[in-house]
Amino acid sequence: MTKMLAVRTAIPACLALAIGCVAPSSRTGTPPPAAYPYPYPYPSPYGATSPVPPAATSVVALNAAPLPPVGSPLPAGWAWPVNAQAIALGLSEEIYRPINVQALMAAANAGPCAPVEVAPSVWITPFCGKLPDLSFSPRAGAPPVAATTPTPTASGVDLRTLGLDGPVKDQQQAAVCWSFALSTVMDNALRRVGRAETLAPLHIIADDEFQLLLRKGSGRLLVLEKSWPYDPHKACRLDDNSIDRSYCSQAYSIPVGSWKSDPALVAERERAEAAGLYRILAFHPLKHRPADPEEMARVLGTGQAVFVELDINTRSWSSAKHQPGAVLADWQPDGSGGHAVALVGYRPSTTGAGRQFLVHNSWGKGWGEGGYAWVNETMVRDRINQAFVVTVGDSRGALSAPSTTPAPTPGPNAPTTGCPANNVRGSTSRSVCRPVRGRGRPHPRRKHLSEALGPAAEADVVRRRIAT
Repeated sequence: MTKMLAVRTAIPACLALAIGCVAPSSRTGTPPPAAYPYPYPYPSPYGATSPVPPAATSVVALNAAPLPPVGSPLPAGWAWPVNAQAIALGLSEEIYRPINVQALMAAANAGPCAPVEVAPSVWITPFCGKLPDLSFSPRAGAPPVAATTPTPTASGVDLRTLGLDGPVKDQQQAAVCWSFALSTVMDNALRRVGRAETLAPLHIIADDEFQLLLRKGSGRLLVLEKSWPYDPHKACRLDDNSIDRSYCSQAYSIPVGSWKSDPALVAERERAEAAGLYRILAFHPLKHRPADPEEMARVLGTGQAVFVELDINTRSWSSAKHQPGAVLADWQPDGSGGHAVALVGYRPSTTGAGRQFLVHNSWGKGWGEGGYAWVNETMVRDRINQAFVVTVGDSRGALSAPSTTPAPTPGPNAPTTGCPANNVRGSTSRSVCRPVRGRGRPHPRRKHLSEALGPAAEADVVRRRIAT
């Protein structure tokens, strides 16, 4: 172990990557070797006194101190959260922070809730608990239509190849897997209506969106990732969960839930609240409990990513235990609790009968196959605690797909009709204004195909695209 640590501290590209969900409150271990020398004075590292101009996209203060680049020299026992596979595939867009590898190693092997290295230089701290089950919320929406209407399914669906899956993100050592899974299914909802933005997990954490869904059935308007880039230091401070957790103090020497004592972070949160673009309008739990792989395949066949929380076994999820092609072997829960991910596809099993389902994880591209792995349908049936899809909208309501043909632009001398926009005088009654029905202008009351015909039509479109 000492030799391994020496190698990691000498070669930044091979240093440990600590990620994971939630550390247990009873964790014990040796103290960290030393506090990491922040490149800014605590507790106001983000420059609260420098307001962001109204035209700026970012909610981060303009005078935020520059961060040291990944690979910069670090104190003994600290490491950059990157590995060779992640570098080869391109690091995620998040801000990367060094972690205290020595403290994580000291706490390893202390039980099912101890930190685990799940891939070369990739660490997680398991979530020793479960999320509130949203399917029991009185605010839950109706099950997805595909969940209640048996329809034929394609042999396989991969939302990545259909352009319906967002980027792989990296939560690093903050215990916020649920926020990344929510952002992933929201990214999918945007892509289903032709939008390519990515939502900010940091804002999801700040608003505690999971609790909002539980209590109210909908969430608040959220900013994009480019406006509030994910930073595990900020995630630790913004995580207001009342459970005493040690993951941030172990990995970063940062207290959990300390954002109110940081005026700069308070200001960032306020700017984010005023600049949100998209929100969850409703969530829709799947119908069957325990989970039904056939129902799951039907929902995925409509192009919808599914949020799932499942009981895991951290060692079975380790890359060393993966079968070829990043297939997770079936596992028995080890007491390490639940983990939230998104399911984004399925295929015929490569190891036996039935199907395998595609996991979009939030442990960075250095885990699995670029951040993805496959699980057998027996694990979908036996290990999932809850599953749901989301409806996403903006301040005006539900989103719809844009017209494929832009409307013609009127010339400078276009005649006026005295009618409201997109209306003209009727051909039989000149006193009545009627909606424009011209080429390239969809009727205002005409719905997008998936809205008009339901998920079955959407599934047929997916099948045709796969066939071609």
